[in-house]
Amino acid sequence: MLKTLLDSSFFNRKKQLLVLLAGLWIANDAFAEEGPLNAERGSLPIHQVVEGDTLYDLAVRYLDDATMWPAFLQYNNIKNPKRLRPGSELRIPPLDLPGIHVIFALGDVHRVADNNPATPLEIGDQLRENDKVSVGNDSYLSLQFDDGSIMRVLSDSLLQIQRYRDSHGSKPGNRVIVLEQGNLDISVTPANTANKNKANHFEVITPQAVAAARGTRFDVSASDTATASGVTEGSIAVRQNLKNKRRGQQKLLQFGKGLRVGQNGKLGEIRPLLAAADLSMLPARFTDADYLVIDWPELENAASYQVRLASDNDMQQVVANIESETPLVKLTGLEDGEYIVGVRAVDMEGIIGFEKVHGISIKAQPVFPFYLAPANHQITGNKVDLLCTQVLGASAYRLQVSRSQDFSSAIVDAVHQDACGHTATDLENGRYFWRTAAITSAADGQHKQGPFSEPAQFEVIDSTSASNFQIPSGAFWVDNRNLSFSAQISRDEDFSSIVGEQALQDQFISLDNLSPGSYYIRIQATDIDNFTTAHSTPRIVTIKPVEDTVERTWADKPKY
Repeated sequence: MLKTLLDSSFFNRKKQLLVLLAGLWIANDAFAEEGPLNAERGSLPIHQVVEGDTLYDLAVRYLDDATMWPAFLQYNNIKNPKRLRPGSELRIPPLDLPGIHVIFALGDVHRVADNNPATPLEIGDQLRENDKVSVGNDSYLSLQFDDGSIMRVLSDSLLQIQRYRDSHGSKPGNRVIVLEQGNLDISVTPANTANKNKANHFEVITPQAVAAARGTRFDVSASDTATASGVTEGSIAVRQNLKNKRRGQQKLLQFGKGLRVGQNGKLGEIRPLLAAADLSMLPARFTDADYLVIDWPELENAASYQVRLASDNDMQQVVANIESETPLVKLTGLEDGEYIVGVRAVDMEGIIGFEKVHGISIKAQPVFPFYLAPANHQITGNKVDLLCTQVLGASAYRLQVSRSQDFSSAIVDAVHQDACGHTATDLENGRYFWRTAAITSAADGQHKQGPFSEPAQFEVIDSTSASNFQIPSGAFWVDNRNLSFSAQISRDEDFSSIVGEQALQDQFISLDNLSPGSYYIRIQATDIDNFTTAHSTPRIVTIKPVEDTVERTWADKPKY
């Protein structure tokens, strides 16, 4: 008994109750007709009294503690606390409830309300009981509860925090989520206690089913017609969601199992989850962030795949969240860095399988320069001016020349500041490969080289002649993928002064008819599935004035 009285949570609640009762004795004469106390309480939710309601029962229902029934007296004019009038309205007292923290939000993620405009959710925001959340297409939300549990909300989801109560005294914490549509991936933190009955209770309610867990990881997906659930850690209980409050049929899902609940609420057969995808063939490094393709072998019995790309090992900082009907996804506009790819197969019943994760690295910046001269497969002399564009943000350029396409032995390996070009001399007859890369400089003096371009070729035949290409007719690069390209040419790097747009043939950008000056060029790719990339980082080309080489007559020459 002494231990119970000294329990801080219990003692604080009793103290709060005594203070509340003392105030109520003083204000007792003010109670008049039953109903809300005043307009200042207008923001509180309302309960409409029905026959049989008691303050004791309402305190259990809304406050999780029968002894807190006097709180209703503080916020309502109640004439007779022992007999509530059916049809009357009572304000539900507020609780100092814990918040659910937004730890990551991507895309169209909002807190929504029936009569108020939707407000965007950002990292650091808190959700509370009764809040409703919408996660739009290609969007993602990670929520963290006070006990460390994580709820990941995938694209096209709509949910409500119906109940969120912390544990107190002998009562476990209670989290109830209503999922109207969409998909949740939930990791419930096991309670740090030997008493399993004290473990926090986590429940997801869909139109067809209720999934309940204590210390596990599971998925729930919901639509108007069905609910699917699967367990990848621990176990959960899934039961019918009966509208008459009776407990319906229930099944226990163990690790590696899942089931589907139909529109009529009937529980389907328990079945094994689909295996994890094989990502072992993915390259460790990608050098094109504008058109990044992730693919894997098709899984038997898979109807679709869920793919996440995250910038952290815990898969909480998700930068892409995609559902694909084929074992392939395409991404564009990603920044350089280390990423974790997660792929899960979804079976014909909509049950999500095990996730396979794989680390990849994106090293695409700075982008490589475009070639200017010589043209690809050009025949040249033994002295060749290798010219290329500049790259926005680059401070230096590296050029290599080799007799072999793999550049195992480079005969030229030069770095030039500011300008992209190199003059190769004394070249013997034969075929040569050359490639370029851009280099950036950080404030701390560190240099970063981007990926090399795919090699271009030229051939030296007459070793006694020289080749100069001071006025290039176009810029080009080498790309053997099945992509079509378009280009924009602008006077400024923001592309607010576009002077030309071209649909390209063979990755060649014409520079004809451009007046002297500097221009910015960016490209965009489209594949056979009409997937279109983001615009590339701009390259820079300078068109010099054409020198007058015509011999003038005496009459044409300027007079001084």
